[in-house]
Amino acid sequence: MKTTNPLAPGETKGDALVGTLAAATVVTSDMERCRAFYSELMGLEPAIDDLADEIRGPLTQLWGLEDEGDWEHVLYQQPGNTDMPYLRVIGVSGDRPEVRPGMNALLEGGLAVGFACADMEKLIAESDRMGFGTVAGVTRIPLHRPDGTPYDALETHLRAPDGVYVLGIARPPDLAPICPISEGTLTGGPAYSSQVINNGQRSLDFYTEVLGYEVRRDIDLPSEGPAGGLLEVPPGSNMRFLQVFAPGAESKYLVFLDWYGTGADAVAPSRPPNRGMVMWSFMTTDLDAVLERARSFGAEVLCEPLIVDARPAAIATRRATLAAPNGFAIELVEEIAD
Repeated sequence: MKTTNPLAPGETKGDALVGTLAAATVVTSDMERCRAFYSELMGLEPAIDDLADEIRGPLTQLWGLEDEGDWEHVLYQQPGNTDMPYLRVIGVSGDRPEVRPGMNALLEGGLAVGFACADMEKLIAESDRMGFGTVAGVTRIPLHRPDGTPYDALETHLRAPDGVYVLGIARPPDLAPICPISEGTLTGGPAYSSQVINNGQRSLDFYTEVLGYEVRRDIDLPSEGPAGGLLEVPPGSNMRFLQVFAPGAESKYLVFLDWYGTGADAVAPSRPPNRGMVMWSFMTTDLDAVLERARSFGAEVLCEPLIVDARPAAIATRRATLAAPNGFAIELVEEIAD
């Protein structure tokens, strides 16, 4: 069956200095539980689990881990598809605060990572068997195709470690999944990552003006609260729901939820070493130009550019980290030519 993408790019307006989502970072105090969730349940495999001593130093500075001693690190990826974003897990001490205690979906900051789902019932059953469970089983999100006809996206909100929501998403058969699904697996991805923004337009402007992203969907959605998969949200609350893409991209995107002033302030900034979904990474073709935009915008530069040379195992890069308007950490990565 021929499928269509309801979020396919139109006329590209951005300059594509910054690419699609390259990695979403979760910080945890329980690496083994994260391995069980992301590898055994979600089907990701370790791509890198051992960092050379010469790159741990600059990464410690970039990621704000100076007080963490011998922190741990695993980079997960979808088997057989290195084009999808990585899921990075950083292990820290257990006394670091969680950015989303109780999975409170009103709190500003990092929220979720989303996967395409091939068999939602089986995914839920396996999550229950492994002791993770879901927030509300299967929920339906009313959306529209490019021709205006309505459809329901099916979602399940899995309870990942460290207060992170992990969504399994299925579209109707006539629509392409949110990302490719490897044969013989339950899920594909990660396809996107999301956060809650309380200063909605200012945060959105950061991603469109500094990173050059474009908004593909900007709608008002009612929430059923916990029955709809979002804990601590009063039933009947409305959210501004935004899907934001790199120019020309069809996946590897960003999602934002804005509770129209009824959200809650962050209990801890969404950046390492705090625990939860705390950082997004993006490749860029011109790090200096993006940093100049960021400074003009008024964004905080958390770490000035540093060289991370992982050759011969990987590439040499020049990296910097920023804080988005809500404090969320953004890592920019520029490849260094040989």
